[in-house]
Amino acid sequence: MRPLLIFFGIFAFIGTICLFAGVYVLFNTLEKNSSWVEIFTNGRGRKTLVPIADIIVDGSFKVNGRSPYVIVCQYQDVVSNKVYEFKSDYIWYNPAKLLEDKKEMDVYVDPNDLTRYYLDTSFLPKKA
Repeated sequence: MRPLLIFFGIFAFIGTICLFAGVYVLFNTLEKNSSWVEIFTNGRGRKTLVPIADIIVDGSFKVNGRSPYVIVCQYQDVVSNKVYEFKSDYIWYNPAKLLEDKKEMDVYVDPNDLTRYYLDTSFLPKKA
């Protein structure tokens, strides 16, 4: 009887840890989506044209052995002399040819916190 209780105790402990990890990921995802809605859709964000710095392959994330592309834009705040880096959501094809004639992209930022932003890639075609 005692080994069975130990087994269920360990099982419950591991299950609780997994539950908390899942809830944490869920809330972070919901917070990111609500920030995007607040900044971009509700018009609370300030639209800024930011120069494109690079298009990179994010090797830290893979699906079926493929890594997504990310558009990176950089903005230097003259007042604080800080460089802010804005990254797009994952793009599953190389957008370089579509961005050849584009030097700047629209970034919607929270005027009070420049780390809350949305880099607008809505002009890019959706992959079928």
